[in-house]
Order: sequence, then structure tokens, then C-alpha cells
Amino acid sequence: MSQVFIKRISLLFLLGSLGLSLIGKEKPVISTAGFVCIDNCFDTRQTVSKREGHEFLYPKKWDCAACCNDKGEPWRDVNHQASYSIFPINARAKFRIEGEPIFCTDKTYAVVAADFRGVDDQTINLFRLRESYILFDWPKTDLLIGQTFYPLAIDDCGPNTVAYAKSGPLDTWTFCPQIRLVQDLNSQWADPADRLTVAIGSHGRITRFQTPNGSSAQALRNALVPIVHLQWRHYINKDCFIGLCLEEQRLRPLLKTVSPDADGVYYDQRGTAFMEAHAAMYGQLKSDCLVLRGKVTFLQDGHELGYISGYAVESYNVDTKCQTFTPLRSISCWFDVDVFPENDCMPGCLVGFARNLGAGKPLYRDATTNTLITYGDAVDIGTFVKCAPRLWVHKGVLDIGAEVDWSRAWYGDLDDCGAVNQICHVDNLRFQLSLFYRF
Repeated sequence: MSQVFIKRISLLFLLGSLGLSLIGKEKPVISTAGFVCIDNCFDTRQTVSKREGHEFLYPKKWDCAACCNDKGEPWRDVNHQASYSIFPINARAKFRIEGEPIFCTDKTYAVVAADFRGVDDQTINLFRLRESYILFDWPKTDLLIGQTFYPLAIDDCGPNTVAYAKSGPLDTWTFCPQIRLVQDLNSQWADPADRLTVAIGSHGRITRFQTPNGSSAQALRNALVPIVHLQWRHYINKDCFIGLCLEEQRLRPLLKTVSPDADGVYYDQRGTAFMEAHAAMYGQLKSDCLVLRGKVTFLQDGHELGYISGYAVESYNVDTKCQTFTPLRSISCWFDVDVFPENDCMPGCLVGFARNLGAGKPLYRDATTNTLITYGDAVDIGTFVKCAPRLWVHKGVLDIGAEVDWSRAWYGDLDDCGAVNQICHVDNLRFQLSLFYRF
């Protein structure tokens, strides 16, 4: 009995000490946001897309098959086939947890956001982590540590499209783990006149590279150098600004040859690392009747971010099996407008253009197939254009969006420098009607 009594007394003292330690500490404030969305999509052609058609990128290349009908047609493009789908996966929840400020900050909080899109087509409908970060907010400085929008994705200056893909493949809206420092350079206005952003990051499960060994984020991790991003923004006023971005990363696609030679020997390929650079300029102008946004991006590769680009084998040594890689270049731009942004009915339109510029130098051709060896997405698209008018109807917590997306892609063969000799184009019209319940 005495031992039981002593254990109970010890437990009471322990609980009491825990209670005293919590006195005077504020409970964290948890706020939530998000939406439930149902997307209805009709396409006039088969498409290259993510999540089984939900995130439309560009129309599929022609695929001719023998035709067995009484119309006298010997061949028919089987991708010239319409499709219709209803998608409930774009349901999203975001939690902000704010506790006591530390390190002399004005605010210290954490953010966790997720949806049901999964990380690929095989995990669709599963819970996917979008954002997970801690933010330290000082009067003129912000420090973010964790996963959020990729630094090249300007989350407060993007197209207001109905489609989840926004301007894809004209821009990137992916996420990555990073450390981001934002510094206000002066504050003589209500909003800072200039803002500098420096970030270093890595690629996680969402962004993956095409390599000779398959798709993974290992190419960046093995290069030892993180993504380095520098961004400057100048504010004209609170809602009007322009910005410039510079970014570089290093990739090492291989550590050894994919397959052995005739003697069963693998060869060291650690010297295959190469550098890539991206640059972008963006801006926003806002008035009572119009909101104008735009962005121009020059890329070396960038296929892991969703752009129509990649990289190629530049040279190959038959004796040592050593190969070198070089990025393919591309340029992408889009322009977006909202009319009467304060009204319940808000029309708008997105127009965009992308072009594959090739490597700008001779590339290696496979001796057997006489073709270039490339890795990436849509490297055989020379030019891509898009026009997507839309209408938003706002009614309390309910938003209804209707959009018509016309896209055209010119496919062709690659020349010796990786540029596309355009053969013919394919078109797609996507009609989308979406219902959002926001909370």
C-alpha cells in the first residue's frame, strides 16, 4: 500500500509541476483556410497532362493508325479523340499555427497545406503535402524554412485562371524545400519600395528529373550544389510592382554508365555534371477596373518545373564511355488580365507563348539511330501558344468559374543543335466549368 501511495503522490507532483510550467504561456492560434472544388473538363483532343487529365499541359502529338472503315481513309490520327472528366481531387486545406514570437520577431508561425492530388498519377486521390514551413517575421526581414512555392514561381503574381495548371507549361507552380530570406531595402512608403529575396533550395518528391536511369531528384542532390535564387522587386505602390529573378543549379545525371560493356564493366560517369541558369522578369499593374499581370522567362532546361525543354548529350567518348550534357534553351511568356476585379462577375483572359531554342551548338547523334539523345518534356515542340478567356462569378463563399482554353503545339524533328524543325501543328479546346466552396 505504501508503494502505491508514494507512486500516486509522485504522479500528482509531476502533474502539478507540468501545470505550473504552462502558466503564463499563450496557446497557439490555429487558423484554417481552403476550398472544395469540383472541375468539369471537356477536351476536343487527347492531351499531355497530369493527374489523369486534370492538369492540362499541351495537346498530344499525332499518332497515325491504320483505318478500317468504308470512307476510303487509309490512316487516321487516333489522338484526335475528345474526352470528358469530372475531377474532385482539387480539394485543399491550409493550417496556420501562430504561437509566441521568439528571437525578437513580430510574428513566428508555421504553415501546413495539403490537397488530394497525390504526387503522381499512381497516387491520385491521396493526401499530398503542398506546403510545410516555419516563418520568422521581423519588421523588415522574413526568414522562411521549409517547403513552399518554388522560388521562380511568383505566388502573388500569377494568372487568375480557372484551370489548376494556371499558365502551364508557360510557367511553374511547383513546390520545393528551401531556405528563403526576404529583406526590405527601404520603407519610406507604407509598403517597401524595394525588396530583395535570396533563397537556396533542393528538389523533393514533387519535382523530378528525367535521367538515363529514370525519373528522380537524385541528379540535383548528387551535384552537391543547391538551387541558388536571387530576386529583386520594386514597388510602385502596394498593388503595382515589377521584379527580376536569376537562378542557377547544377545537375549530375549519372554516377556510372547505365549498362556494362561486353566485358561486364561499368564506367565512372561522375564527371557528367553541368550548370543551368534561369532568368525571369514579371510585373503587375492594378486599378479599379483592371488587373494586368505578365511574366517572361528564359530557361536552360527547366523540364522538371513543367516547361517545354530538357537537356541533351553533347559529346560521347567511345573508349572511356564518358559523355557530357548540355541544357536545351527555351523562352516562355504569358500575359493575364482581369476586368472589374471588385465585381461579382469578373471576366478575364490569359494569352501565352513558348518556344524551344535548342542548345545553340552541335550535339551528339547516336551512331545506331542517327538521332539526338535528349531528356526532358516536349523537346520536340518547337512553338506553343495559348489563349484562355474566362468568367468568374462570386457569390459569398461560392465561386463559379467558366473557361475556354485554346492551345496549339507545333511538333517536329530536332536538327543538329536541338532546335525543332516544325512539321505540323495540333490544336486542343478545353471547356472547363468549376465550382469552388471556399472557407
